[in-house]
Amino acid sequence: MHPLDEKASFCTPSQTLVASMTAMQFVSTDRDNATIWVARGAPRRWYAPTSNTSSGAVVLGAQRAPSRWGTVNFTVAPQADATTVVSVAVDFVQPTDARVRVPTLMVRVRAPIAGATIVNAVVSNGASADCNVAEVRSDAEIVVVRPSAAAAKSMIMSSCSITVSFSRL
Repeated sequence: MHPLDEKASFCTPSQTLVASMTAMQFVSTDRDNATIWVARGAPRRWYAPTSNTSSGAVVLGAQRAPSRWGTVNFTVAPQADATTVVSVAVDFVQPTDARVRVPTLMVRVRAPIAGATIVNAVVSNGASADCNVAEVRSDAEIVVVRPSAAAAKSMIMSSCSITVSFSRL
């Protein structure tokens, strides 16, 4: 094997490594199952509203982030009353002959204050929502979101807003 034929790994010094790792903080996918992680590596300080923004201002998000299932858009807007609103939109564009399962979204929502826990996560936009909150893992600060039946059929999840409430210490 010629030395130039070797495949590069994440250990290779490169300027693209920083960009790749930053992108994975926002949107990443699992290799072995149909899961898209949203804000998996976002630090706690990113969830705190800043002093120069009003309550509800978007402090974290991504537009047209690529995944194996299509593009992902999301925004996180912390509120003053110990809640955070997360809006997610995913276009699960697949080739016409592909038969793939619509993925589950694992949304990392951290309390701005260390030690606070998730009390509740509900879909904010009611009957028009393209998603369902399937599970809340308070200890891991994760909200598991699945597309509704209509979104799974159309392969587009365009209206999904989740309000996450935290306990105050």
